Amino acid sequence: MDIFHVHIPMALKSKSNYSYSAATKNRHKELKAYEQTVTLLSLAALPEDWPLGDEHDPVTQRPQVLLGIVGINSGYDSANFTKSIADGLEGVLYWNDKSAVD
Repeated sequence: MDIFHVHIPMALKSKSNYSYSAATKNRHKELKAYEQTVTLLSLAALPEDWPLGDEHDPVTQRPQVLLGIVGINSGYDSANFTKSIADGLEGVLYWNDKSAVD
């Protein structure tokens, strides 16, 4: 099993109760910027030989990833924090978050 960690030195962002509209355009930009930061920090920490697999293979044939998030202390639904981070890891740890297992 390959293991590594990424420290994200910023407040976690939640997709809780979020839908895209003109009124939430700035929030959408903030979430996208957060996900891009997660992507860049993860790329910097990723081992060179990380097994990403082939994006054209069925999900069942790609490497599975166990994603753990530590440090959530909020009144929000913690699953929504996970989604923000999981989206930022797409194309870094896995091609899409279907490869992440609970």
